[in-house]
Amino acid sequence: MIGKSMQLPLVSDLIEGNLSEGIYVIAGPPGIGKSVFVKRLIANSIADSYILYVSVDSSIKDMLEFLEKMNISKYKDHIQFLDAFSTTFTGIKQDIQYEKINLESASDSLFTIYSKLSQMDGNKILVIDSITEMLIGTDPDTSISFIKGLKQITESTHTLGVITIHTGPDSLKDILWILEYLSDGYIELAFEPNFEAVGILLRRIRIKKMSNKFHDSNWYPYKIVKDYGLQFMSPQELKAIADVVTGKKSSQ
Repeated sequence: MIGKSMQLPLVSDLIEGNLSEGIYVIAGPPGIGKSVFVKRLIANSIADSYILYVSVDSSIKDMLEFLEKMNISKYKDHIQFLDAFSTTFTGIKQDIQYEKINLESASDSLFTIYSKLSQMDGNKILVIDSITEMLIGTDPDTSISFIKGLKQITESTHTLGVITIHTGPDSLKDILWILEYLSDGYIELAFEPNFEAVGILLRRIRIKKMSNKFHDSNWYPYKIVKDYGLQFMSPQELKAIADVVTGKKSSQ
């Protein structure tokens, strides 16, 4: 369960898998914790939902090890995998072969995702972690069509769709605002710039968009705790960090 200290209801609803059908984006730089949010969603939802997980940035083995670590591997039949990570070179041996998917072939990928989701019953969740490689590797029109296609698929199959994206590459800046516009929700993660300037990485989160729902769009500092937990930083913790920053600045 998500840390009790994180009192952003719509974020909590997303991580608990309780939002309505549509596409929700978790955006942020590498190392900020996007995959932690995804894993927390899966851990919270897998008992009562059926999940289609598209592995892009890491191997499916990593997710299977996570299920074991969290003692939820008994629900493995509730999750299906599409492999966009593993090499297609036949000379590299893999323990288990999963169905491959190439997101840069947008129409084929959309058909595969739709076929999988339409065969699932009950609560359905689609996770793509992440979509960065696809957006970099295709032209803007194809990327926009792919996002629109995902949105149509989640609506027609009554699926909660969560995609992650890295915000670092300059080549993505022009399309990020389109992604925000097309999505049903856009959650932004970032490092606090004043602290980052002195070498302290303080994570923060805000809800930049949530369609048809009133939301607080302010930034809130958070931390990742044991077992992929997510909690807001306490005032005491923030003061201690601020004191360190003040000390570093004064010594420069």
